[in-house]
Amino acid sequence: MNAEPPPFELTIPVEPADIDELGHANNVAYLRWVQDVAAARCRVIASVEDQAELQWVVVRHEIDYKHSAFKAREESIG
Repeated sequence: MNAEPPPFELTIPVEPADIDELGHANNVAYLRWVQDVAAARCRVIASVEDQAELQWVVVRHEIDYKHSAFKAREESIG
């Protein structure tokens, strides 16, 4: 039986372009961050051979917004 890999987090800087007219990170920025974290996780857990032969696809998104992300902060996404 394969064990689940440990949780993966990546620290993402909140850039001025991520901020919407309400003054916090736009939902599109969150989805981009999810994609960035998924790609980084794949690079960490997949072998070099698997990375060369396989492609990953996100088939479902679910985001629980714990708090707003603001400019000049870093957020841990995982």
